[in-house]
Amino acid sequence: MSASAVIVAAGLGTRLARELPEGPKKALVQVAGAPLVAWSTFGLAQVEGVTEVVVVLHPDELAELEASGLGRALRAAGATSFVKGGARRQDSVRSGVEAASGEWVLVHDAARPLVYPEVVARALGRARQSGAALLAAPSHDTIKRVDADH
Repeated sequence: MSASAVIVAAGLGTRLARELPEGPKKALVQVAGAPLVAWSTFGLAQVEGVTEVVVVLHPDELAELEASGLGRALRAAGATSFVKGGARRQDSVRSGVEAASGEWVLVHDAARPLVYPEVVARALGRARQSGAALLAAPSHDTIKRVDADH
């Protein structure tokens, strides 16, 4: 049974934009020499049973995919196709799912680059047994920085 991985990377990264106002969108920020989205792409492409990796990008990035070198980087990481994201996250997920051809579909947020293929493979196995599965991790406390105005 084939599975498609859909990586949602179409967001604007508005919180990150406050820190990097002239920087790229969150999914395109360079981390250890590769765009953030490439790390998720690589991890999901390694999952046993995943035969396709669909990357959902912001329309601006999709238009510049080849000129920017992003397409080459993502194909090297394992991406098989690219689709345009929508106005809302759910619209982007829908675009990715509609483009997927696998019997099973995994949806992943590009902002979470630490993909452990063996953990995802176990979740996929559970989905095949029960009809669906959700992979989650415990939430941890967040440290926030404030200034005198807030």
